[in-house]
Amino acid sequence: MANANNLKPFKKGYDPRRGYKPKGTKHLSTHIQAMLHDENFTMELEDGTLFKGAPIAAILTVAAQKAIAGDLRAIGLLAKYGYGTTVNVNTDDATIQRGMSLEEINAILKRAEEELER
Repeated sequence: MANANNLKPFKKGYDPRRGYKPKGTKHLSTHIQAMLHDENFTMELEDGTLFKGAPIAAILTVAAQKAIAGDLRAIGLLAKYGYGTTVNVNTDDATIQRGMSLEEINAILKRAEEELER
């Protein structure tokens, strides 16, 4: 219960929402996001090519390549975070296989989206 005896200011440097972290301390996720968007990043990829630029672009490029090659997890990942929903592609209706054209894959995904809307 609040009364004059127990109402006293916080200790200097203490904020109950931050604990004893100093003002301006960055969270781990802030550091990760900055690293993923660092335009000065350079790395040699497994196939020997040199990648320069934000690592997030390389990650998304690889995910897109895997999705085009038929990796259902990559398709789901790109659909979920790119469009805000997952796209279920069942092997009963259609199978995405290696070597399929982008148009064929888009047609399968469009049918799956239409099924989700019903």
